Amino acid sequence: MLGARETGPYGRAGKFSTLRDFTRFAIVDEFGGKEPGGLTLDALVAYQASLEFLTNNWIDEQGQLTELASSTARRGYEVFNRPFPNDPTLSCSFCHIPEQAFIDGQIHEVGTGPRIDTPTLRDLRITPPYMHDGRFDSLTAVVAHFDGHFELSLTGKDKTALLAYLQVVGGGVAVKVAMPKKFELEPIWVFLERTLLSRDWALGKMVIDQISRELNAIRGQPGAPVNEIIDRCIDDLGQIDSFNKVENYKGSLGILYELRTAVTR
Repeated sequence: MLGARETGPYGRAGKFSTLRDFTRFAIVDEFGGKEPGGLTLDALVAYQASLEFLTNNWIDEQGQLTELASSTARRGYEVFNRPFPNDPTLSCSFCHIPEQAFIDGQIHEVGTGPRIDTPTLRDLRITPPYMHDGRFDSLTAVVAHFDGHFELSLTGKDKTALLAYLQVVGGGVAVKVAMPKKFELEPIWVFLERTLLSRDWALGKMVIDQISRELNAIRGQPGAPVNEIIDRCIDDLGQIDSFNKVENYKGSLGILYELRTAVTR
């Protein structure tokens, strides 16, 4: 899901033009879940759209190699751009366009069955197994498959270089998000109130669980509320959740308003 906002269309066959449509399909049609409320979809889409690709200093914003890339990876870039022997109009970069997050927004036949959506090559090193059905455990196997299917006649050096390039493009590190210097409870209550007022029990459950996890995580940290307040919040959140599960939103809101008043005095 990293970089999802840049990799549409969505789904194995690229049937969905928006993250919202695909998310609704995944919940209801693919996994047989309950029809999500509008606010639930808004929240899920916002979360997915917030996920960034790993920070990769070996490529720039246009997907081009930086000075940090090895000479082997640079040779792999040449192989990546080389026209296919049996079809000079095609190359790896024809579908995986570096300037477009290594996708082209199209579907293609690649020798694995149905025509499939072009996946990004970003973050490849953390996303095995590969292909739409996960049939390959390694990039070496992926390169071997494409070499055979498209009759690329890659030499051993070509394969080594191409793999080096893919590992560079697909590399990166996660940036650790710093905790805010001061943890504010008020925005939490505003968000939870909005969620409960939307009468969306599924989203309410997710929000309550997440707030509880975050409150537990900040115990004893600078700027965090004292543990007695955290304990009171978590206990009351459990009661709010009990009412939310049976869609008693009036009861949930009543406890929330009492809690909000108590901890903000």
